[in-house]
Amino acid sequence: MQIGLICGESAGLLSIKKILNIKKVKIIFIVSANEKYDYVIKNICTQNKIIFFKKKQFKKKIIEFYLKNIDYLLSIFSNIIVPKSYLRMPKQMCINLHPGVLPFYRGINVISGVIFNKERIAGLTLHKMEEKIDSGGIILIKKININNHETAFSLANKLKKKIPSLINFFFNKKIKKNKILLHFNNSNLCKKFPKYIPNNGLINLNENAIDILNIFRASFYGPYISPWGKLRININNINYIIKDLRILRKKNKLQEKIEKINKNEYMVQSKDKILKITI
Repeated sequence: MQIGLICGESAGLLSIKKILNIKKVKIIFIVSANEKYDYVIKNICTQNKIIFFKKKQFKKKIIEFYLKNIDYLLSIFSNIIVPKSYLRMPKQMCINLHPGVLPFYRGINVISGVIFNKERIAGLTLHKMEEKIDSGGIILIKKININNHETAFSLANKLKKKIPSLINFFFNKKIKKNKILLHFNNSNLCKKFPKYIPNNGLINLNENAIDILNIFRASFYGPYISPWGKLRININNINYIIKDLRILRKKNKLQEKIEKINKNEYMVQSKDKILKITI
């Protein structure tokens, strides 16, 4: 079996390493969807005699030759939109690994979306690609639990760790039977969530503390840039990114909306409780 890969983020690297160890599956080419990983993916390709493409090369004519000679095109956590003309070129189909449970969470920033919506379940979905984003038939879903302290950063890492087992199951169980069952992806079940952080990321102190904390968790990607946007606070007409946010047990209200503790820490009065923030 011959396949092509489109790899985005570190999730793509995990998948490449897993697929290279699956017998009877040969990677013909890999497209790096994120230039941050171009160097390491190109090295993997060189070592394993795999054709390498940068993101900007994906829509060039040469790619069509390879698409017509593979069985599957697999896209993993990628922001590349596969052109309609490409979708029918592989001998079998084009498949996408989406970091959300379909049909409920479609499109971009679904990891932040499930936290914002206070869901208790997140997951990965392997589905057939169609012209409309995340609308194709569902092949496999792998679910995980979300805890009360989950951030977008911790949840993204949990999901990435589940990718190798999902990839393994797909290639060793589903494809070996030479029959992939597609389950209906009902668009009417799609849930709403803000695709980007509300209020341009500026904290709304008229909201309840738990809702503010929830937005912070949905926006927190640790040391990395948050694709959803980061929560900020305006102090003396300067917007600062909030690096940490906690709800205090103090019951008395502050005399001022924002009171300084030290250089980087403040107590902030929300609608119902006091927050401690670090900038």
